[in-house]
Amino acid sequence: MKILGIVMEANPFHNGHKLFIDTCKKEINPDLIVAITSTSFTMRGEISLLNKFDKTKILLNNGVDIVLELPIAQSLHSANNFSKHSILNLSAIGITDIAFGCESTDLNLLNKFVDLLNQDDVNNFIGVNKDYSISTKNSYKEILKKYISDEEINIFNKANVTLGVQYLKTIKDFKLNIIPHIIKRVNSNYHDKFISSNIASATAIRQAIINDIKINNTLPLESYNDLIDYKEASKKYIDIIKYKYLLNNNDNIFLNDEGINNYIVNNGVFDSIESLQDSLKNKRYTINRINRQLLYTVLDIKSLPKYSPYLRILGINNLGLKYLNSLNKEQKALIFSGTKEIKKQNSTIQEINELEIKSTKLYSILTNNKNLVLNEAKLPIILVERK
Repeated sequence: MKILGIVMEANPFHNGHKLFIDTCKKEINPDLIVAITSTSFTMRGEISLLNKFDKTKILLNNGVDIVLELPIAQSLHSANNFSKHSILNLSAIGITDIAFGCESTDLNLLNKFVDLLNQDDVNNFIGVNKDYSISTKNSYKEILKKYISDEEINIFNKANVTLGVQYLKTIKDFKLNIIPHIIKRVNSNYHDKFISSNIASATAIRQAIINDIKINNTLPLESYNDLIDYKEASKKYIDIIKYKYLLNNNDNIFLNDEGINNYIVNNGVFDSIESLQDSLKNKRYTINRINRQLLYTVLDIKSLPKYSPYLRILGINNLGLKYLNSLNKEQKALIFSGTKEIKKQNSTIQEINELEIKSTKLYSILTNNKNLVLNEAKLPIILVERK
């Protein structure tokens, strides 16, 4: 069987995502599609505009056969670890192929970038500066200039190229027997901030929501109807952030930064996540770095569990269920759905799951949705006929 894996944060699920899945089915013609998705918060530390259960139903209704959870312990990272955890989990469930959207479809060029990351000076720089910011970009560019052209540097720095290269690097580093497929992005780039057609970037859609601009033509109806009240959630989140930092006991928080701590404690005049980002964003901090640090602090994350294959099924259809039944005993032993089954898993998986439950509780407060925590306990597998 040709088992296609895709990484889908779906924040929110928009027309571009639907087009991507439809294109995968047409061009790759897989027997089965497995999507892995981040949950209540994204890899960049943003509040998800869709809760993970609604997101799961939408993915199943749009051509995905199995939806895997990428828990916050494995998703709240910069591109290298986010990509590694996504691919390794998909590999553990038996994918044969991977597809990702990208600004460049030149696989040879992306593999060239993979080799570039294995150069000692480049690798060391990225290892130290995983969220490299404005102050380091010039020195970063000087390192890259030793190996690639300015035009290639511009391609290398595009968001989806960065993720795509890390997917390929994981496949190469772990010697995985997975065939990559690149789907060309159309109409919009990842960081586009304005909506110019019904195919818009998730960044532009989120910005439009903040600015009260209509977005209904950019999303399938079911996705649009399930969106959270982001502004209300953001207001609640900023109050929790202020309280957590005013306690001023964050010394042991993962990747703690004294500068961010001191600023929030001494300048608590911001009234939104965006205004806090604008206040902190400078030559030292990127927005992604700020968002992750805030979430580590609010969730009281002092360390992250080591990697372990995490095969939690959020949703599945009949075809997906049939596939799971065909897996070997070792693979089946890794698979679980609701938290009632977690006792069968090793201590690392249990630790990862505990942190995931904690993030769901936070998200349920932000979105005033008590059912989310209840769903964690029962989490029924969603069976639908494949369309």
